[in-house]
Amino acid sequence: MQKRGQFTLFVVLGVVLIVLVALLYVYRDAIFAPLSGTLVLPLEVQEVQDAVQTCVDDAVPTGLQVIGAQGGYFVLPSVGYTVPTGGTVAYGFDAGKKTLPSYAVVLEQYKSYLSTVIPLCVETQDFGALTLQTQALTADVGDSEGLHVEVHYPVTVITASNASYALQDSYSQDISVNFKKVYNAAETIVDALVRDPEHDNYNVYLGTGLQTAIVPVEPDYIIYIVKDPLSMIDGRPFTFRFASYYHPGSVSA
Repeated sequence: MQKRGQFTLFVVLGVVLIVLVALLYVYRDAIFAPLSGTLVLPLEVQEVQDAVQTCVDDAVPTGLQVIGAQGGYFVLPSVGYTVPTGGTVAYGFDAGKKTLPSYAVVLEQYKSYLSTVIPLCVETQDFGALTLQTQALTADVGDSEGLHVEVHYPVTVITASNASYALQDSYSQDISVNFKKVYNAAETIVDALVRDPEHDNYNVYLGTGLQTAIVPVEPDYIIYIVKDPLSMIDGRPFTFRFASYYHPGSVSA
């Protein structure tokens, strides 16, 4: 009787095991699909993922510094002032006219920087026998008291054995830079110049609540620098600068 009971138990367990295997096979996609994103990448593919992350991490703050240094532009307009100490900066005020780009244009210039520089950073690296298939990068920037940057950049890695791996395609980064406040301060200065181009209204500049430097570089040419000591990038305050040209009776620079 004891042997018969054991045999019956083994039969039942065998049937249960078969049923479980059959259920796993039938519902394998539903069970394992949610786990696919957590699979460990091969070392060589993980190196590509790390490289993409590094390119994003470097470009997000650097792009903001470039935009600030060039008067709100990534791609400078045809007319700009070449600063003796280095670099070219766009005019925010030119011969009595406001030429500072709008805030919306400045943000688009920043996005353009990201969509150009990040893929270039990734695609020019040597990953040996790996092949990269990339799609267009898109970026979105949200601002309040700081910047929240979302980057969408799909990259697929093909190995020498023709295995395919889709990398993480979304990246985000927060920067403690009150970009809108700095831009608004620059615009306030430009508007004051439009009203009275022959005199600097220091009360207006002080009213922005930010540090403002006025640097005459040659007759009729001035570089205005707006700095926010509370907005830091790599341990330095974020700076926005623009060029100004005005000569009494002039029409254009």
